[in-house]
Amino acid sequence: MTTLSNRVRSIAPKGVKSAIYKAATGQPVEWLIKALGSSTVPHYGCRIGIDDVEPRMAASILTRLYERAEISLIHRFLPSNLDVVELGGSIGVGTCQIAKKVPGKRVITVEASPSLSEHIKRNLDRNQMNNVSIVQKAIDYTGQPTVRFEAHQSLSGHVGADGIEVPATTLSQLLADEEIEEYCLVSDVEGATIPMLVHDGAALAKCQMILIEMDKRPYGGKRWTADDIEELILSYGFRKIDRHGPVAAFVRKDHQGIL
Repeated sequence: MTTLSNRVRSIAPKGVKSAIYKAATGQPVEWLIKALGSSTVPHYGCRIGIDDVEPRMAASILTRLYERAEISLIHRFLPSNLDVVELGGSIGVGTCQIAKKVPGKRVITVEASPSLSEHIKRNLDRNQMNNVSIVQKAIDYTGQPTVRFEAHQSLSGHVGADGIEVPATTLSQLLADEEIEEYCLVSDVEGATIPMLVHDGAALAKCQMILIEMDKRPYGGKRWTADDIEELILSYGFRKIDRHGPVAAFVRKDHQGIL
């Protein structure tokens, strides 16, 4: 998608956006994907596997509407000279774009779901990307060594009582385990975003850029909004460089060489 079309969509009324999304991911596009008979679809120079992906989701990947705001921020702002930690890899659509953007640096992708982790690996392999390490753990701040994780058909998931048991980690522990110093954070972890930001200032002290989806949810007796989360990120010494709804980019105020 062009920058102009992104800007047009960013200012369009919600009803128009909804109509565009329904048209671009509706049955005609699903029929087209089935007619092509391919197990992959193109996405910004990569091939993304759509085996076991519901047709509407495959259509949204093909039409570049899947995680559009996040991927736009990756393309526009992610520097090529820093390691990247991605929290919530899903099937690896964003992971592949990150790996392309930082070919000479390390990408650590955290995905708790075993099935989604396999999707990521296959997508990395088909695009011949070898700078990514997949960590099959859940980001969690309850202090428990394992948590229950529920994966969704929408290619996401969350910690829940009925899920499978997976190892837990914190962002600080992940950085220590992977020996990561300065890094960029790309985060879309449903339910773990606010605990991470509240409790892991030490990890954020090493972070130079944050690209994040700021989910609204209750935590610690408070109903957090995207604006509340933005305010917390700014308190760690970052400045906002772009935002589309709950998806935003922040850069450390005192970092040299980024924007």
